[in-house]
Amino acid sequence: MKFAPKLIIASIALSLSFITPTFAETISIQGTGIVTSAPDIAYINLGVNSSAQTARIALDKNNKAMNNIINAIKKIEVENKDIQTSNFSINPRYNRVQNQEGLPEIIGYEVFNNLNITIRNLDELGAILDKVVTLGSNRINNIQFAIANPQPLEDQARALAAKDAKRRAEIYAATLGFNLGKIIEITEGRARNQPLIQAKLERGTMMMDAAAPNSAPIEAGEQAITSNVTVIWNIAQ
Repeated sequence: MKFAPKLIIASIALSLSFITPTFAETISIQGTGIVTSAPDIAYINLGVNSSAQTARIALDKNNKAMNNIINAIKKIEVENKDIQTSNFSINPRYNRVQNQEGLPEIIGYEVFNNLNITIRNLDELGAILDKVVTLGSNRINNIQFAIANPQPLEDQARALAAKDAKRRAEIYAATLGFNLGKIIEITEGRARNQPLIQAKLERGTMMMDAAAPNSAPIEAGEQAITSNVTVIWNIAQ
């Protein structure tokens, strides 16, 4: 029995030797590629807000303005597929002072009608904004610029990201004294398409005066297509 403790210790040591982790000698590097290009398409959201004492009168006013706007933009080579209603509502307007029964008094109605419009000819964008405001649009919520077919630019960004990852890995290899072995894993990040400077009519919503005398100055700027990739190499000694 006096030899039992030594046997137990030896058994534990042997077990530990089998569970000692081994680490693969690898290097993981992330590369980034960015390609810039002028946008060739724009998305705008505009609307007409109308108010009157009755819902019927408010709706008639809104319908007249919106029909004029839709007919006008169709004449500026905007196709039916590029015009879509995004919001329509009729809401009562209340007096802030409660009536004798302690309930808010309805003093009128408001009609909201919004459109999403895709503009494929950016040269017409300023003229379209002027036209819709003249015809009764009193709300332009946002303008977003984009690239209609981003795939070729995304592929260029991917190639640049791969070259960037390799360049970085070679710097570490040369500095730390090892060689890059085989690539064992490539993980692609999500490509991003975003403006270098967000082009909006201020932040959020801009109410516009229907008597705007000049064309709206709209600057499209540039879009940045960004791709990220993570590459893992074996380290060859």
